[in-house]
Amino acid sequence: MLANTQDTVQINQCIRHAIHHIQQNNYRHALEYLNEALKLQNNHAQAMLLSAQCLHALGEVAQSETHFLALIAADPNNAFYRHSLAILYNDFDQSSKALEHAELAVSLAPQQFECWVQLSLAYRKNKKLNEAYDAADKAVRLSSGHPDALRARAYCSLEQNNTKQASEDFQQRMLAYFGKDKLSSNQKEFTCTSKAKLKHDIEQFQYLKKITGDSKFDVLTLQHQNLLAQLSVELAPDTIINLQPSALAEMHENYNCLHHFEQAECSKEPVLNIAQNFHSIEQNYENQAPGITWIDNFLSDACINALRKYCLENTMWFDFHHPNGYLGALMENGFAAPLLFQIADELKTHLPTIFKDYPLIQMWAFKYDSQLQGIQMHADIAAINLNFWITADDANLNQNSGGLVIWDKEAPAEWGFSEFNTGEIDRQQRIQAFLESSGANKITVPYRQNRAVLFNSDLFHSTDTFHFKDGYENRRINITLLFGHR
Repeated sequence: MLANTQDTVQINQCIRHAIHHIQQNNYRHALEYLNEALKLQNNHAQAMLLSAQCLHALGEVAQSETHFLALIAADPNNAFYRHSLAILYNDFDQSSKALEHAELAVSLAPQQFECWVQLSLAYRKNKKLNEAYDAADKAVRLSSGHPDALRARAYCSLEQNNTKQASEDFQQRMLAYFGKDKLSSNQKEFTCTSKAKLKHDIEQFQYLKKITGDSKFDVLTLQHQNLLAQLSVELAPDTIINLQPSALAEMHENYNCLHHFEQAECSKEPVLNIAQNFHSIEQNYENQAPGITWIDNFLSDACINALRKYCLENTMWFDFHHPNGYLGALMENGFAAPLLFQIADELKTHLPTIFKDYPLIQMWAFKYDSQLQGIQMHADIAAINLNFWITADDANLNQNSGGLVIWDKEAPAEWGFSEFNTGEIDRQQRIQAFLESSGANKITVPYRQNRAVLFNSDLFHSTDTFHFKDGYENRRINITLLFGHR
């Protein structure tokens, strides 16, 4: 259906309104305008593409797919449409379809590194690890080290147990994405904030000024305090808001960036506490079906101290879009210290019946506000979960809590990732109903510094209620390593 001149004006207005809402992450509102545009011209390519992308963002896979396939039917040699559909299929675990369209995208646009990134991901999901690495390496070379390409190659290296290459690529990605010369300031990490995020960063800058004496942290503290003062007193600490352009300008691109970083290198000494009875740990894990145990005095004192320094000083806490305001340092954003990979390697050496030949597939750390709470019920997309704590015990005001709650029932095999790993109220209610109907028992592991909890990643778990002292050094910090695939 062709549009007349008046319809064209209205369509363009609808698209402008839609783009505005997309920039604000208001995809539902954007779709309202896009649907109006498509009523006026049902084959309008831009409106259909934006609709497909909004539906993708909302997780409405079938509708998004329909729009993309219609675009491809009208223009089968459009590499961007093929690439976009490959992203959709990769994101929602339709790996064979993702591979088909990623290969077509690369054949149509062999110089576009983004196409090679999706091809790498599709190969990896289809267990073609050598092809996945080669595609990611091609993307890195074509893009001169774009963050997306570096991330793709790093994850391929992990699957091949090449942790040295993975660590280097993750750190380079951090520098490219969050460093002084970052490629873009328009991503949501740099245009949104919360009171909890600003409060943490102010505390960290004050801590760094105290230990380094560097006056730049005074400047950063003042900038962030001024930004925090502009937020409504009625705003909840964990509410994410979009920053106004004037507020961003006042920050001089200093918000949520890498201002301080020192790597935690491998130790020449063992990092696990080798006085442990590792055989007994393996037996405990197997005896508590379907796989749970915990280990006290997990790491050497030197390793715990090094990790404390790494987490307290480095300004790598870029991830803040979480309920309850906790912050994350993610592997793909630079939380990839050689020391952490050494822990993973030693675990596989000393606990082979648990870790088998599973690759390390993910790592992160979370840091919590003492006045807020932690992570809701979820399971992880892995085989084995290792979760350990590094904040000193005297920060914990209740020695019987503050750790981890685990239920001894696995997430149903047919549930997808968005069903077992989400904080959405309806999904939390479904998880609770499943646990109650299946007769799941709750196991509470109290908080202790240098205590590691090792369990089957399919088990639902959540942060226990905690009450820690105020103050930056007292913030509860946990580190998680995931091994193998669900």
